[in-house]
Amino acid sequence: NEKLGLYYSSGYKESYRIDKQNPHLWVHPKYDVVTPDRKEFSYEIRCNADGLRDIDHPVKKDKDEYRIICLGNSYTEGIGTPQDSTWPKLLEDRLKSICSGKVAVFNAGNSGSDPFFEYMLLEERMLKYNPDLVLVALGSSDINFYRFRGGFERFTPDGFIYRKAPAWERF
Repeated sequence: NEKLGLYYSSGYKESYRIDKQNPHLWVHPKYDVVTPDRKEFSYEIRCNADGLRDIDHPVKKDKDEYRIICLGNSYTEGIGTPQDSTWPKLLEDRLKSICSGKVAVFNAGNSGSDPFFEYMLLEERMLKYNPDLVLVALGSSDINFYRFRGGFERFTPDGFIYRKAPAWERF
């Protein structure tokens, strides 16, 4: 697990950063602005209407436009980097420099997410953009998140429920 301090943090602890209108999605609040202030970096995260670190994209796709949606966790969201330096943004810049057609790359990464939350995000919010390609960035934390959180059984009509911590964990 990532270490974000000198203390133990349980993977079973539920996060409360959820969209109140779509409680089963792992996103920031609509148009949220967050400024993480850590010893290593300080920068601003600006979110769009979907609660993601990106610009607002039109739902209607241009006839000659190729759309790529990038799903993932903090690596995709770009924790530790300015908005214009996330890997989805760098991918978009590179594709625009070598392609003649219109290309749009969506950053649908969110710190602390996992493949199950990403699937729900894709299904509930991102398919409306009619993507041509969906990229999913996975890491070792995704295996731990499955162990702590569970799979699709965690989702309820009111949000989600994580697996219960084993009794020995508090020790």
